[in-house]
Amino acid sequence: IALEPGDSLTNWATAQKQVAYKNTLAKAQKERDAIRAKAFEKAEFKAAEEDAVQLQLRYRDFEADLGLQKLIDEIRDLAKESNDEAAAYWKSHDPDEALARADTLITEKRFDTARDLLNKLKSSPKRGAAVQMLKVLGDAFCNEQRKTASVLFKKSRSKKDPEQSTNYLLKAIDALDRCLANYPDFEQKEKVLENKAFLESELKK
Repeated sequence: IALEPGDSLTNWATAQKQVAYKNTLAKAQKERDAIRAKAFEKAEFKAAEEDAVQLQLRYRDFEADLGLQKLIDEIRDLAKESNDEAAAYWKSHDPDEALARADTLITEKRFDTARDLLNKLKSSPKRGAAVQMLKVLGDAFCNEQRKTASVLFKKSRSKKDPEQSTNYLLKAIDALDRCLANYPDFEQKEKVLENKAFLESELKK
């Protein structure tokens, strides 16, 4: 292209350059995704950051498509959040056993204990599985709070004493607030907000 050949050769060369760019980009994207998995799934933050920096140096012209600086920043943020003591803990403890334990805790509705264990597991090689189980935990916890709110609402309707009725409504709202505060990314968040709005409207009656 720089030699300014005829139009046909220039067009051909330009097309080949685009093909080469796409092929190289695909290869770089595959490497980037493997690095992301190393950090987000296995909690190997230091190694992932080093690999990401090297990849960025090798593919400087691909930053717009690869977003490597953003990935590096995300990995560094994860590393800061990770507790060094927790990371060291998993060198002598089995994260698979801990995951199984967390699953049991969720079934037993020991939500706070399960959450503490899963947050600790986010510093282990089973980080990805822990993050997924945290979503399961969030669903279980919020569904339990919604059931509690429903029971409390029914009690509020059965009380003739306005003060008692109001107290039950406030407790019901508090149950929903616990869901929203602890698991703001709950999939059925909109339903929880609707339930809360309904209970608040009952308070005004």
